Parts: sequence; C-alpha cells; structure tokens
Amino acid sequence: YALVMVRRHRLIETFLVETLGYRWDEVHEEAEQLEHAVSDLMVERIDDVLGRPRRDPHGDPIPAADGTVTVPDARRLTDVGAEGRFVVERISDTDPAMLQFFESQGIGVGATLVVAAGAPFSDALEVRSGEVGSPTLLGRSATDALYVSADPT
Repeated sequence: YALVMVRRHRLIETFLVETLGYRWDEVHEEAEQLEHAVSDLMVERIDDVLGRPRRDPHGDPIPAADGTVTVPDARRLTDVGAEGRFVVERISDTDPAMLQFFESQGIGVGATLVVAAGAPFSDALEVRSGEVGSPTLLGRSATDALYVSADPT
C-alpha cells in the first residue's frame, strides 16, 4: 500500500510540473491532497500521458505499476567528500524555500556540480553548477538535501 501511495504522489507531482506548469517547489503539498482523491484509472492515465517516467521533478524514483523501483546510485553531497565533480540525482523536496534557492543557483536534477572545500571549520562546501558561474557556499542543511553521483566525464 505504501508503494502505491508513493507512486501516486510522485506521478501527480510530475504531472503538475510537466503538464500544468507548476514549479517544483509548489507540487509537494498539492500532490499530498490529490493523491487521496484521484482514482487508480486516473493514475494510470497520468503515467501513460507522461510516457511512464522513472523519476519525479525532484529526482525521486517513481515505482512502476508492478511495484519495481529503480533507485539511482546516489549519496548525500555531505557524505561524498569536499573535492570533485558530481551529478545531482535527487533533491529533498521537504523545504520549498530551499528548492527555490537551489533553482536560483542553477542546481537541479541532472546538473553537474563542481565541489571544493569551504573555509576550514565552516562545515560548508563551495559549489558551482557547471563550469561557469560563481561558486556558492552550501552549509550542511543544503548539502544534506542534495543526492549526487560521480560525474562520469
């Protein structure tokens, strides 16, 4: 039952963003309401119209109708170290203000992050989205919200 509800929620979030033009920071609460109101038929139609997406706008895996889930191999940015290039696989959607901040910094699902250590004892990382732009200092609450994998390039 829990997997069915997760599927409904994430498909609705994706539908709201891709079809109705919601921003990714607006959809969580809306999906919370709708997931209890839509029928199984509507969920399947949404899945079909969207082309059976594997991940929602925040990068969270969407369970397939048969219950299988493909989870990206990702770790919190906090846990991967202070140097390197990483690809954002998923972003926690619990704080809409943080999602807005990430968007303003060019940080989204699929973005490449160039990461360096922040100031000693600051518990921060210096993060740049892509190869251009100015770096942003991210504290632990932000780095805990970003799930990344190693950049294959």
